[in-house]
Amino acid sequence: MAHLNEQIPIPMSLAAGWNCITDLSRFHEWLTIHQKWNGRIPARSELVTGLEVSSVIRLRGAPVSFDWRLVEIEHEHKAKLSGKGRGGIKAEMTLSVAAQDGHNILDVDIDLSGLAMSGPAGKLTVKVLRSDIQDSLAAFKRVFADADDAYAAGAL
Repeated sequence: MAHLNEQIPIPMSLAAGWNCITDLSRFHEWLTIHQKWNGRIPARSELVTGLEVSSVIRLRGAPVSFDWRLVEIEHEHKAKLSGKGRGGIKAEMTLSVAAQDGHNILDVDIDLSGLAMSGPAGKLTVKVLRSDIQDSLAAFKRVFADADDAYAAGAL
């Protein structure tokens, strides 16, 4: 199993951060590994434990179809997805927002497993994925730079 965890301080309230990470229709704007959703994109109000969605993500430059299940949700704080992809790849991804050391933090935690994640190929995948997630966090800050204003105006 491969594990990675990346976090970044976010310049917004926890409520605004939560609304940003749970707006699935905007994943393509900041989550660099996300290519597209297959089918209808659920609204934030539909995010309940057991929800199933399908997407295409990019791992090491290759598109991989994934079927996801929302296995845990703590509204205003954390959403955990468990997924299965082509080639026996399994993933768990947790997106969370929390206050830490006087800052609000966006945390992305990913566990990958399956035969394709073992050995040198798995290590390379984790290295590339870590870079992708770091890029995603930087993009999140850019895309949602005005999130508090949008949240206050009811636009988030």
